[in-house]
Amino acid sequence: MFLTLVRYQTSLPQTRHVFPGKEVERVVASWGRSRISKASNGISFTVPFWGHRSWYFLAPIDQGRITMNSGPDGVVTIRMDLSMIRILVVAGVGSVVAGVLSQSLQTGSVAFLWLAGGNWLVTLYRARSRFNKLVECFQP
Repeated sequence: MFLTLVRYQTSLPQTRHVFPGKEVERVVASWGRSRISKASNGISFTVPFWGHRSWYFLAPIDQGRITMNSGPDGVVTIRMDLSMIRILVVAGVGSVVAGVLSQSLQTGSVAFLWLAGGNWLVTLYRARSRFNKLVECFQP
C-alpha cells in the first residue's frame, strides 16, 4: 500500500468557509482526462485506463480525492490522495514481457524497477507541484 497511495496535506488559516469547488475542478481538469464527482467537502476524480494520447501527469494515477476539513482552531486542512495502482499494473505487464522475451528473470526484475520506480518518482515530483498550485485555490 505504501507505493500505491500518495498523500499531500497542508494546513492554512481559515479564509474560506466553503470548498472552492469550481476552482478546484478547473485545476484538476487542466491535469488531463478525468471524471470528476463532487462532495460537500471535496471532489473525487477517476482517470480512464485507455484513451491517453501521451504519458501525461494523470496517466499513472487511477483515482484521487481532494478534501478540505475545517478544524475547531480556525485552521483548514487541505489533503490530496492519489492512488497509483495503475503504474504497478503497467510496469508488471511490461516486466513480464521483457522477462519472457529475454528469457531472464533478472531482466524482468530490472524492467519492473525501472518502469515502476522511475514513473513513480516522476509522478511524486509532479504531484507535489500540482498540489502547490491547488493550494492557491484556497487562499484569498
